[in-house]
Amino acid sequence: MINIKELEKLIEDEDFKYIFLDVDGVVFHSIEAIVKILNKEYNMNVDPRDVLSWNFSNCYSEMTDKKIEQLFGTTTFFNNVKMIKGAKEFILKHIDKVILITKGGQENINRKRNYFDLNDLGKVRMVGIPLDMSKNIINMTNSLFIDDSTNNLNDVLTAKYKIQFIEYGEHIANKCAWTKGWDGERMESWV
Repeated sequence: MINIKELEKLIEDEDFKYIFLDVDGVVFHSIEAIVKILNKEYNMNVDPRDVLSWNFSNCYSEMTDKKIEQLFGTTTFFNNVKMIKGAKEFILKHIDKVILITKGGQENINRKRNYFDLNDLGKVRMVGIPLDMSKNIINMTNSLFIDDSTNNLNDVLTAKYKIQFIEYGEHIANKCAWTKGWDGERMESWV
């Protein structure tokens, strides 16, 4: 692991062929949107920073992967989700190199594409992958891969550089070397 102090300098120095960006947790505040929906549904007050897994079961005991995946494809989710501050600007600045990469069901992937189309990002390329497949199926040779999932970063073997975008999880900060992301969000660099 190395500490990357300036993402833009790395991009300039390395002249990556592509910049692969995960959507949920890197471009979208997805956890925040799901927690808002579930807090309302269950009359709870869970803090998004307390979520430790993508099925949210540590905060909402009745949650399963299937229930959460269904929520990710709903109109309610897309009415609540916001882009992480600075993500849109980063994408527009590097539009010729950025490829959004996301896992999900077909409805979720279609709605994400529509979301980007409606938010002036219709030109950005996007690859949708079924939930049960690894992102390693994409050849990322001479590319940068930014994801919020340790598992996805470990699975992808071909990326020249891998950076973990940390949206939440303040409690692990002292164990990692960090840099700033889109707008002060933290990123951990992997090689």
